[in-house]
Amino acid sequence: MRNSLTASHGDPFGGTLRELYTRCLQAIDLSLQLPRRLPIDAAGILLGHDPVAFSEFDEAIVIAIGKAAVPLAIYVAPRLALPARGVVVAPDVTGVPIGWARFQGGHPTPDLESFRAAEAVVRELERVHERSLVLFLLSGGGSAMMEQPLDPTITVGECCAFHEALVGCGAPIEVINALRKHTSAVKGGRLAQAAVPARQVTCFVSDVPPDAPSAVASGPTFPDETTVEMCRAFIESSALLDRVPASYHSLLGALAETPKAGDACFARSSFHALLDNRDATDFLVRETTALGWRVASLDVPESATIDDAVTTHLVELDRLHAHYPGETVALVSGGEVNCPTGHDPGIGGRNLALSVALAIRLEGRTAAFLCAGTDGIDGNSPAAGAVVDGATVQRAKEAGIDLAVAFDRRDAYPALDRLGCTLVTGPTGNNVRDVRVLVSRRDP
Repeated sequence: MRNSLTASHGDPFGGTLRELYTRCLQAIDLSLQLPRRLPIDAAGILLGHDPVAFSEFDEAIVIAIGKAAVPLAIYVAPRLALPARGVVVAPDVTGVPIGWARFQGGHPTPDLESFRAAEAVVRELERVHERSLVLFLLSGGGSAMMEQPLDPTITVGECCAFHEALVGCGAPIEVINALRKHTSAVKGGRLAQAAVPARQVTCFVSDVPPDAPSAVASGPTFPDETTVEMCRAFIESSALLDRVPASYHSLLGALAETPKAGDACFARSSFHALLDNRDATDFLVRETTALGWRVASLDVPESATIDDAVTTHLVELDRLHAHYPGETVALVSGGEVNCPTGHDPGIGGRNLALSVALAIRLEGRTAAFLCAGTDGIDGNSPAAGAVVDGATVQRAKEAGIDLAVAFDRRDAYPALDRLGCTLVTGPTGNNVRDVRVLVSRRDP
């Protein structure tokens, strides 16, 4: 199968888009970004107007959770001028500092290691005191990799089924996050409660909208803006109870509120964004503009379905062509689209599904579309996403592949991989959401 980052099928844009994706991943690589975004010297952590002096503390405890946990921990560990211990929860724990606890948490749903990780984190926080510095390093994927239901009788299998039901129910991401937080003992600010009276510093790589940082890893250390009322409204208006294990029914019927802004548990807390989706999309805007393309940034709403996203891209593309006749135009966007998996999904994720949907609409055009995650993973597939073009549909027909069926079955990966469209990087150790570039040339 042709699934390298260099396959282009001879189209005028595909190879360029693949190169742009590779360079984008390099530009946001944490090993390059952290010295500037999280400067640490012998005196302390230099966090803008909120520096942390090591002299004020007797110990440091590092809790690193998510897809970027390992590179964050590797960067921080040798720079702490304090006795330090840590817990690292990641999809791959290779390279974790010696002596620190490590857990390969489940993703996209929790598993036994996710439960064990939560237990280890809580035990570590039970030991803190006023002269403890707790450094939380959070990134995307942490919602599944570390979990402990509020009801301790809930099993790993039941918790996994609950998470799968949330992802597949079609609920807006803010509702999914609200339900995750209000049913968990370690989300929605509850780790901040556990870390009192220590000084708490949360540094995060954001895989959520910039105005909703508390959604990163379901906000274990953040004040929670979601409410029990949000959860109950969705439960009452949906068939969620029919899709979740019976063990969750009593928990969902007696939800307790999470800690909010102003709660005493946040009195010694500070929060610092290290990297987000704008860093990736800004890079792509600069690089595509440097190619001489007429470039516009496209805002795709968080609630957008795949059909919404396709329509938005094509309408804006037509507007650009009208404004710049005869020139190459491009749209750059980021974030995530809403892609319910259904009851029996195939192999793929939102990026591959959106790639198929747009490929169908681009048939016959001199155009190409890059759509991929910065974490290197799309849904349950081994791909990060894909690059499709105006000839993808024709190649599919020649190969006996029905792309419309692949889309309907949420089984885009096998079709696109067979056509050589997929982007395969493996996990990147980072996650600042998805990136997309749609480029087109139309004769005047």
